[in-house]
Amino acid sequence: MDFAAIHTIKDEAVWDKAVGGSQDFPEGFSFPVFVVAEDKSRAICVWHAPERQALQDALDQFFGEGVVNDVFPVEIMKLEEG
Repeated sequence: MDFAAIHTIKDEAVWDKAVGGSQDFPEGFSFPVFVVAEDKSRAICVWHAPERQALQDALDQFFGEGVVNDVFPVEIMKLEEG
């Protein structure tokens, strides 16, 4: 399934350490889209994961209390050019 995660970054040092290190997520998890605000206050990721709660739990464990993760299912749509 596809999910979006909005990350509210409460501790920039925690964020930097987490994203700068090893990102070993279980099989079946991937994030093809990842953007971060210029001021590092928030980030948005699009994920492929088996289920919402599994992704929520993985992100909460990965970032600890330095980042609040809001995960929700999404439908990925491509816009037609023209």
